[in-house]
Amino acid sequence: MNHLAHVERFMFLGEDADWPATFQAAESVIADYEDAVARAHLIEETARHAGHLDILREQIDGTAGR
Repeated sequence: MNHLAHVERFMFLGEDADWPATFQAAESVIADYEDAVARAHLIEETARHAGHLDILREQIDGTAGR
C-alpha cells in the first residue's frame, strides 16, 4: 500500500519521492494510499501491482488463481 501511494503521488501528482518502502498494511498506510488514489485516480497502476503480489503469493503457497 505504501509503495502504491508512493507511485501514485510521485509519478502522477509530481510529489516528493523520498519515501521508505514497506509491505506492511497498517491503518495509516491504507489511509495514505486512499488519499493518493482519490487525487490521482489510477486504477491501472493498482491492478498491475496487485498482479505482482499475486505472483509472490503463488510462489509462497504454490497455488494458482483461476
